[in-house]
Amino acid sequence: MSATDGAIKQVLIVDDNAFNREGVAFYLRRQNFDTLEAADESTALMIAGNARPWAAVVDIVIPHEEGDRARGSESVGLQLVRRLKALDITMGIVIFSAYDDRGSQVWDLVREGIRGVGYLLKGSRPERLLQALHDTAAGRVVLDVNGAMTKDDLIRDQRARLTTEERPWVEHALHLIPLLTPREREIASRMANSQNNQGISVALGIKMKTVENHVSRIYDKLGMGNIETEAPTLRKAVLLAKAFMIYDLSGVEGGS
Repeated sequence: MSATDGAIKQVLIVDDNAFNREGVAFYLRRQNFDTLEAADESTALMIAGNARPWAAVVDIVIPHEEGDRARGSESVGLQLVRRLKALDITMGIVIFSAYDDRGSQVWDLVREGIRGVGYLLKGSRPERLLQALHDTAAGRVVLDVNGAMTKDDLIRDQRARLTTEERPWVEHALHLIPLLTPREREIASRMANSQNNQGISVALGIKMKTVENHVSRIYDKLGMGNIETEAPTLRKAVLLAKAFMIYDLSGVEGGS
């Protein structure tokens, strides 16, 4: 898999270890990506603000500023993820960690409703990173299982957060997601990641009217076509996002 789909895509790599950073950059350039590099949170935010990269690879332990020393007890990378997502919600972000006890901290991002984020341990196969970049840029959640919680724990947590009124709509949609075509799932995942119709049109290279037709069909297929009259206090986009969060965590279609 390469960074085709038209223009060469940019990936920001944030790691204070130059050897690790340059190694990831070298691999991604061989896959036809353009790479940007930063060794600290402040520099990464400056680069991202100017370049608006397609995706980012972020070490979980980095310094705040250039010249500072990274502290293993601080997960500055997670703070950076939140700030990058605030800058561009559609940016795919893969968090890299050499620590096997930070999974629960990363899962806090998921509890906050942040999608398009992945968590991999350093030492993962290069192809795993490449797939995670594509999955997170498409709005999916990709989490390696480790830490105090399991994916089942997190799925139960997500379900417990549903309101009484939301639950039947989300559970019904979960059963129907597998009936979507691959293209519809891709578009629905981007919708769940707050990407608007115009952004989806540009990202996938299809006409706006085509996107609009897909969106209407997706809501109909997921049983949400008449929600405005049947449950006027609920928002289709919110229900879709919650359904896809649980769907991704279940490990189906790239959510593993």
